[in-house]
Amino acid sequence: MFYPLPLLFVLPPPSEAALPLLRSPSCLLSAVALFAFASCSGGSGGVGKGSAGPGLRELRGSVRLQTQFAARLAQGEMLEARRALGQGAGEAPEPNHWLHSPNELGRQLPGEMCRGRLTPGDEGDLWRFGPFVSPGGASAKLSFCVESAKPLKVLASQVRRGRILSACEGAAASSRVFDLEPGDQVLLLLEADGCLDYRIWAEAASSPAWQLSQELTAQEKVQLFARELGVGRFETRAGELILQRGAGADPRRLKELGLQRIASGGDVELWRSPRLALLASGVQRFWEEAELLRKIRLAGTGYENVSPNFAIPRSALAGLPQAAFAGGQGPSKVPNDPDYASQQWNLPMVGFDRAWAEIRGDQRLRIAFMDTGILSDHPDLKSRISPYGYDFISDPKVANDGDGVDADPSEPRVLGPITLFHGTYVAAVACAATDNALGMAGGTWASELMMLRVFGPYPGSSYDLVQAYRYCAGLSNVSGRVLKAAQRPHVLNLSFATTTITPAEIAAIRACAKAGIWIFAAVGNDSWVDRPTYPAALPEVMGVGAVGPNKNKTSYSNVGHFVDLVAPGGTTFGGSGGVYSAWGGEFSPGQFRFVYSTFRGTSVATPHVSAAAALLRAVQPELSFAAGRKVLMQSAEDLGPVGRDKSYGAGLLQVHRAVAEATKTIHRIRTRPHVLDFGSSKNSLVADVQSAGLFGLSSLSVGKISSPAIRASLDSAQAPSKLRLSLDRKGLPVAAYEETVELRDVHVQRQVPVRFSLPIPAPKRATEIRLLQGKTIMYRTDCDAMGRFVLPAVRYGTYVMEMGVDQNGNGVLGDSQEWYLRWSFVVGPQGTPPPNGTLVPWVK
Repeated sequence: MFYPLPLLFVLPPPSEAALPLLRSPSCLLSAVALFAFASCSGGSGGVGKGSAGPGLRELRGSVRLQTQFAARLAQGEMLEARRALGQGAGEAPEPNHWLHSPNELGRQLPGEMCRGRLTPGDEGDLWRFGPFVSPGGASAKLSFCVESAKPLKVLASQVRRGRILSACEGAAASSRVFDLEPGDQVLLLLEADGCLDYRIWAEAASSPAWQLSQELTAQEKVQLFARELGVGRFETRAGELILQRGAGADPRRLKELGLQRIASGGDVELWRSPRLALLASGVQRFWEEAELLRKIRLAGTGYENVSPNFAIPRSALAGLPQAAFAGGQGPSKVPNDPDYASQQWNLPMVGFDRAWAEIRGDQRLRIAFMDTGILSDHPDLKSRISPYGYDFISDPKVANDGDGVDADPSEPRVLGPITLFHGTYVAAVACAATDNALGMAGGTWASELMMLRVFGPYPGSSYDLVQAYRYCAGLSNVSGRVLKAAQRPHVLNLSFATTTITPAEIAAIRACAKAGIWIFAAVGNDSWVDRPTYPAALPEVMGVGAVGPNKNKTSYSNVGHFVDLVAPGGTTFGGSGGVYSAWGGEFSPGQFRFVYSTFRGTSVATPHVSAAAALLRAVQPELSFAAGRKVLMQSAEDLGPVGRDKSYGAGLLQVHRAVAEATKTIHRIRTRPHVLDFGSSKNSLVADVQSAGLFGLSSLSVGKISSPAIRASLDSAQAPSKLRLSLDRKGLPVAAYEETVELRDVHVQRQVPVRFSLPIPAPKRATEIRLLQGKTIMYRTDCDAMGRFVLPAVRYGTYVMEMGVDQNGNGVLGDSQEWYLRWSFVVGPQGTPPPNGTLVPWVK
């Protein structure tokens, strides 16, 4: 199979509009096509004035021919960007970064400039223009231009009713033109390495009526701000801000803005504005916080990942009942080990019993839980507790244990309306001692339980979460303890879900992922549809939903593209439909008892997947998260509509299938290089074939080859060996190819990527420019050696412009194996600008 280069389009002409702006950072935009851009600053393209006579125009422009095939990686990176946003294909990104970035509301006049600054560590600045309005509902064209003194990458998308209609990628000093209808928005993402200032403006007004419906007053801006944010869905700790020190960070600039530093862990700092701390929670305070954040970012303080310190509510724990248990409603007795058979319907449902026949875990592996703490003396847990647990709650009042950050992650033994030992019953699902003639079974028989306490009986904070993430990743943090690689967790369980997340949290989660930690998070218990929750919606995290004993999605489990898998979450608290787990409580005055009960929620669904991941890593310690994700999802039992869906993700966890699949990776084939690339001239290649698993390879052979132009052979059936490839290019059309060669052994097979291309030939004839109406050629000319052309007297009208080379000499442009591009073209006072350096692609 071969992959021709996607067509490159040139967008139509500049035009005007008046815009409101909503600017925000740290986001990626996906793309559905690539576009070539005309330069903002003139060039050879243009429309002659006056000399051609009334009703006529002279057209001058230039084109260039594609001379080589671009790598397909750019397209793959775009698709990965969409995944990074946690959005389905074609859906417009709606990140909540308005919470920690400038918010510029109101009308933007044509030609006015929007200014911004990118600093090291920024993932990008996102600007949103619109929605646009127009009297009578008329459409219009709008041109955007971006300028910067340093290299800057620009991604632009047009959004209509929540869908990306078109997207384009280019550099600074480029214009982008969009055909807009009322209600449309334009999103611009700016990315760069290093620090730079930039300017954006809209220009070329062909429809002066285009603008926001009215100029906003200060109060109206606050109201619009509140509506955009959905104020009331979240809470912040009054006046507190999280900032991460970057190169050249200058705290004096922050103090000049009236801020005080109140805590620090590693390079993440917690600051407070005494003035904002006095404001009551509500729209006005959120507005003031956003304005302060805007000033901090634009002041060039050298700090990165600037955001509010969110108050993480108790309801974020995705497994707490809405009402507390009343005294005396606990289990009447402590069950014995056989309760696995009588109570734990959940573990056999997903195949733990069959997986244990192959692997039961590894005591060197560590599962971390960021939660409310642990009842560390529970008899079914104490043998599994890791010495590397920690309490990261910085506020002693929230901790409710007499102090702030300390090395004891135990949860105080007080059962009340806001303390229900959530961390204990979540962790026990994965890590309860098993086969010990006591209580329940855990998903793993051997692995350490590493509790990181970040929630107490009162709302926690984003700052505490950041410190715990950094601790896991082996980075400096508020504890003063930096974990060595052998002390860090291998799996991280996050049984909580919020609608907001800060840049500092995202950066810390990515650091965990980079450190090789597999991360799993609950999607939440709010019965929401298509409303992302975090951290489950992040690309570094697998989101887990819940099913009941009948394998149907529970009514509470959130639904959306961020659901990767489902696992048993139960339907009741304290009844047979719940997930059985370890617990404790003071069921009579002064007598605290370690007991068991049943629970429900995506909180208890998530540790099933975390336990499965620990078993996979016990089977194959070198298995990457990407490979593990693939194994878990491909081995799942498909539920609901065929294929992946928003309710069940890839389906119901099946641990035994996943372990069987991971066992295959014990026998792994590796080639060096990983991708075999002939390029445009080589006809032979040699690659090393090695065993990358625990056992060797002794029955290697070549399987299917996707192209008859490729021949392959092995020097030996035993690894290490040499794979020798030859390529016959004769008779192949000019294109870029991606093929595969299959290597096999008794237990495993691998598709080895093979790439090559045939070079684009030199043109046999001049590049032609044609203007057609219907099938009739009204005007034509040839380009000179520099690709420039002139059409001296073109009558006003609508045409199709064709650009290309009649390589085969049959008088027709656009045949295969030729250069060709066409687009609608309007000649008139406000017509389409001629091509200016436009790339004409090679057509397979």
